[in-house]
Amino acid sequence: MDTFSVLTTEPQTVGVEWFAEISDLLLNKTEFVVAGIPHRFTEIEYYYFGGEHKDPFAHCDPLQQTTAKWYFHRESGSYRGGSFKGLDISFGSEGMFGGILIRTIEDPDGNEINGCSLCVDHLLKTTGHAKVADLDGEVAERLIWDESSPIHIRHNDALTAKEIIPTARVGLTLKRMGKHPDMPAFIMRDYRYLTIPKIKKGKVHTIIAYHKQGLSAEEIKQKTRSPQRTINGYIDAFDEGQQLEDFQSYKGQSLKSADVCRLHGTWHRHFATTS
Repeated sequence: MDTFSVLTTEPQTVGVEWFAEISDLLLNKTEFVVAGIPHRFTEIEYYYFGGEHKDPFAHCDPLQQTTAKWYFHRESGSYRGGSFKGLDISFGSEGMFGGILIRTIEDPDGNEINGCSLCVDHLLKTTGHAKVADLDGEVAERLIWDESSPIHIRHNDALTAKEIIPTARVGLTLKRMGKHPDMPAFIMRDYRYLTIPKIKKGKVHTIIAYHKQGLSAEEIKQKTRSPQRTINGYIDAFDEGQQLEDFQSYKGQSLKSADVCRLHGTWHRHFATTS
C-alpha cells in the first residue's frame, strides 16, 4: 500500500530519521483497528539488525525478516506468555531483522493500555480470543493493512496531530555487554517514540529527553507531571554520568532510575554527536 511505503522501503542509512518518519505516520496518521474498534498507537519502539545497523537488542526472530506483518513475540518457536507477551510490526527483509514494538495504545474513550503484555491482553479480550496462538492463527500472516484481519491499520489524515517525543528505549541494560560489545553504542539511542509524556513506564527516559532538548525543570514538570525533586535528581545523575570515562561500571548490573540517568550521561558524552 503506497500510504505505508515508508515502512517497506529501506533507506540508505537506517536510524532516527527513518524511524521518525515512520513514527509520524503511525502515531499521527494511522488508526489501529481491533475487532472493528479504532485505536491509536501512542508509544512504539524500534529494533533493527541488518547491514551496518547491528542493534544487539533486536530479537532477530526469523519472522522479523518479513515486512508489514504482525509478529507476536516468540522464544524458541513458542509464543511468549505472561508479562513477556508482545506485538511487533515487522519491517525487515531477508537477512535484515526489524520490529516496531507496540508499547501503548489508546482506545476511543481515551483510555491508555500501557505495556507490551497488557496491549496483547487487550487485543485478546477485544477480539474474543483466549490465547495468542488463536488470534495469530486468525490473523494468518495477513499484511498489517489487510481489513479482513481482526487487527489491522488504516490511514486517517483527520486524526489530531500530537507532539512526538523521541527517547531511549525502556528496560534495556548492559548486563550482556561482555558478549555484545556494541551495546553501549545502541542503548540510549532515541528509538522510542511517544505522544503521551506522562506515561509512567519509561518516564525517566522522557524526562532526560526533555532535559537534553533544553527544557527547564519546571517545563519538564508540567509536561510529565513528575515532582520537581525527582526531575532535579535525574538531571544531577545525568551530569554525574557525563564524568565517567567508560561503561564498565554498568556492565552486568541491574539499573535503578538514578543509574539509568547516569548511563544517559555517559552515553551522551561518548555518542551524542555520532548517533
